Amino acid sequence: MNKVELLSKEFVKPSTPTPQHLRTYNLSLLDQLTPPVYIQGIVFYPSGSISKIHGGEEKIFELLKKSLSETLTCYYPFAGRIKDNIIVDCSDEGVEYYEAKVNGNVSDYMSSNVLYQLFPSDVVNDNMVTGSLLVIQVNMFDCGGIAISGCVSHKLADGLSVAALVNAWAASALGGGGVPVESLRPTFDSASHFPPKENIPNSMIPESVQSIGLGLKIVSKRFVIDGFKLSVLRSKITDMSSDNEHHLTAVEAVTALLWKSVMEVSKSRSKTLAKPTPISVVNLGVNLRKRMEPPLPSVSFGNIVTVATATSLNDSENELDGLVGQVRESISKINNEYIQYMGSGGFLKSILAFANLNENGNPMAQNVEVYWISSVCKVPLYEIDFGWGKPELVSSGASQPYQNVFLLMDTKCGNGVEVQVNMTVEDMALFETNQGLLEFATVHN
Repeated sequence: MNKVELLSKEFVKPSTPTPQHLRTYNLSLLDQLTPPVYIQGIVFYPSGSISKIHGGEEKIFELLKKSLSETLTCYYPFAGRIKDNIIVDCSDEGVEYYEAKVNGNVSDYMSSNVLYQLFPSDVVNDNMVTGSLLVIQVNMFDCGGIAISGCVSHKLADGLSVAALVNAWAASALGGGGVPVESLRPTFDSASHFPPKENIPNSMIPESVQSIGLGLKIVSKRFVIDGFKLSVLRSKITDMSSDNEHHLTAVEAVTALLWKSVMEVSKSRSKTLAKPTPISVVNLGVNLRKRMEPPLPSVSFGNIVTVATATSLNDSENELDGLVGQVRESISKINNEYIQYMGSGGFLKSILAFANLNENGNPMAQNVEVYWISSVCKVPLYEIDFGWGKPELVSSGASQPYQNVFLLMDTKCGNGVEVQVNMTVEDMALFETNQGLLEFATVHN
């Protein structure tokens, strides 16, 4: 019987105390508006990985702690604590660090419905950030495999910042535990672009929106579109489209495929229940770094993202090329003028108006279905090498999956796209048998 045995728990602090002038880190307005939840992720390394390091498990535990401590000298806000939703007190309290031994094969835990066991249970059961901004668990398997899980405060960092942290940690370990190289050092300038405001609640998400999915059975599955199928999908959409000016990206093509598939699920469900088909809304995560003038570096730290919204009435046939056009149009509105509007406080006014409207008029009670799609494609997640090789699998934790959430990332070989899908049990049964989707994607439990 598989079993995860916790060996130790401690706090890892920066190897060098944070200087006094850096002890207060200002959150940006976008950080303030982000809900206080953890971003979860896990990296699996195959059987035999432990034997590649002289000294085995003991040496690896020692190396990971040392290199994490060195990395925290650059990423010092993670070792602090958030105060009043406006600053991080960079007091070097440290990050939680767990070590565990697993009786079983690493491949037994790669399934979406069991990998949560490799995360600290007292953290992921709630998933709300109340203390530590970073929690790590290093799992050593009998077979010689390794899995490193992490929970990172979303209020402090977006997916790109989390990936930068992990890559810096891996680079430090690969170098024997030294300080990360200069190119991996973060810049802390987001608050200057999106100044924080006083008295912002810890979460601006209205209760009517937070309650979506509560009480429902949500399942998480991984769908893979390999390089060949992705090429076929892109060719199909390009042949359908009259837009020859724009290069069709992999993310645009996959987003259109997902959107078309979920609308067909929605139509099928509505027909069975003899109800009107709902309006379909897709919220797309957009990285602002490259859209700002001048652009920010990729290592710019914080939540430097926003959401582009595309809507379909779902009352007629939605072809893939048309959905790509709607996605492009919604993202094109996130330009420098809009970003300046966000930084000047206009974005906060919009959020407050939305919150007030929800609590009073509650448009979410109308016949609308909302889907959230984020991408970390082109982020080198499968390059995370601590010294024993590259990952076999990278996945989000999904211990408490939220309804209708889709995360896109590159496949291990780099030429395809993996999609982690969170849906109700009933909708997943329709989604994973959708023939239009299965023409390009395969499902992995």
